[in-house]
Amino acid sequence: MAKRGKFQTNLEYYAARLLLGAVGLFPLSTSMKIGKSIGRLLSRYLPRLTKTGRRNLEIAMPELSESEKKRILNGTFESMGRHLGFVSHFDEFTPEKVREIVEVIGMENFEKARSSGRGILFFTGHFGSWEVFNL
Repeated sequence: MAKRGKFQTNLEYYAARLLLGAVGLFPLSTSMKIGKSIGRLLSRYLPRLTKTGRRNLEIAMPELSESEKKRILNGTFESMGRHLGFVSHFDEFTPEKVREIVEVIGMENFEKARSSGRGILFFTGHFGSWEVFNL
């Protein structure tokens, strides 16, 4: 990887901050839609990144058709864009706000296990935006 100078690092940092700030001016749902659009644009205007994603899909899932690989790759860019919209609102996320947007299923199982006085081991899926839980 090429070594970056301080000027380039600062330029990229402030560009990212400006983008996050601008996207974050809108309500969360709108920010996520804007982010999704940004993700689509990046897939079109960053051909090296798209080429890398396509090659990774060829290696990981060679049995998929070209149309399926394209669908997955487009979905990946859209998802990254939605996360941009989501991250732009991180400063607003309080524990109360997170409880409004996250559904917890099976809390009674947790309470029952906790009352036993023994340790608890969690297994969970990862569907994105895990950063929210580090509040």
